[in-house]
Amino acid sequence: FMSKEEKKIEILRAAGPVFFTKGFEGTKIEDIAREAGIGKGTVYEYFESKQQLFEDTLAYNYELMVDSLRQALAQGEYIRDKIIAFARFMTDLISNHLHLFDLMATSSILAREMGAIILESNVRLGSVLLDTVKAAVGKGELRSDLEPEIIVSVILGTVYQYCSLKVIFHKQKSQDIDFDRLVDAVVQGIGQVK
Repeated sequence: FMSKEEKKIEILRAAGPVFFTKGFEGTKIEDIAREAGIGKGTVYEYFESKQQLFEDTLAYNYELMVDSLRQALAQGEYIRDKIIAFARFMTDLISNHLHLFDLMATSSILAREMGAIILESNVRLGSVLLDTVKAAVGKGELRSDLEPEIIVSVILGTVYQYCSLKVIFHKQKSQDIDFDRLVDAVVQGIGQVK
């Protein structure tokens, strides 16, 4: 016997892959009910509408993503280790969601939805990174003359762009990517000292 909260989470878990595969417009509540192994009416006992289910599914998946990132960042002691952990996390996240990029290429509605979702997830990932950056500035590992938000933007932008390029276009896996060089570029900068 499942508690009401466990049943709700089961529906959210079932809804994620359906929404991500078919997009909001293409998804029917019946699809999610079938995936969860329940009746359509049961879904409506927990969610008033498809819109509410979609928003709650996003929120649920964001929480999972943020928790996973916090765990990854907790692994390393120094900022270099934490940036590598973040880059591996992003590489795996992109690799595990490659099908979404194919879907976005073929659906303008889905591309807009997913674009908004990616933007929102970057904001959330940035807020998690901000604590890590502030701690590293406090320990003297990163420059204190820069706003922490600038440092987060450099890390987030560089890692996201580089890992996306390697995974999406070069079909590389996490173990094939030279994260040390990436971290050198982030931490030491790209300028040539004259």
